[in-house]
Formats: sequence, C-alpha cells, structure tokens
Amino acid sequence: MATIIALVIIGTSIALVLDGIWSGFIISVLVFGFVAHMFATTYYTVNGGDLNIRSGFIYNKTIAIHGITEIAESNNPLSAPATSLDRLEIRFNKGGSVLISPKEKDKFIAHLRTINPSLNVIRK
Repeated sequence: MATIIALVIIGTSIALVLDGIWSGFIISVLVFGFVAHMFATTYYTVNGGDLNIRSGFIYNKTIAIHGITEIAESNNPLSAPATSLDRLEIRFNKGGSVLISPKEKDKFIAHLRTINPSLNVIRK
C-alpha cells in the first residue's frame, strides 16, 4: 500500500513540476512526508498486560489485553493505525474497536492469547 501511495504522490508531483505549479508541488511533498512519517511510526507493543498502539503523533492508545473480547480478520479500508489492508479488528470493553495490521498476525494473536486465553478469534 505504501508503494501505491508513493507512486501516486510522485506521479502527481512530477506533473505539477512540469506544469510549473510549484505550490501544488510543495503541498505534494508535505503530504508525502506526512504519509511516510505515519508509516514509519506505526507500531504495536505489548507491555505486561497492555497493548500499546501508536501511529505517528495522531494515534496513541493503550488497551488492557484482558479487556480485549475479540480479534477478527478484516480488510476494512477505514482510516486506522494500520499500514496494510490485511488487518485485525481488535474489539475491547463495551463497543470499542481498532483496526491494526501487525506483520505476523498469527504470532501476534498467539502472544495476546498467552495473556488473555479467553480471546475469541474470528478467521475469514
């Protein structure tokens, strides 16, 4: 997904430069920098009984792993702290949810299940 976004922004930037639209080019560079920053700073860590989800300066949430009720595979394209459309939807507490995209989903789920064995996992 990052490659597609980069190609679109680079292609747009080249067209803007060729047409001499420098303000549009500057905006494209800023957008590219923002997207690159978000991809580079999106990560998920487990600290004790907590799952910390971080995506740049926009999203920073800590979820108690014992409060997670369900993990479901998803391809939901909604905006989320995820760098791929191959996602997991983490449902927690009463109605809360977040979409994430850990690289090794099975290992990630297995690790969470060592802390909360009652997790309900829904596979496609």
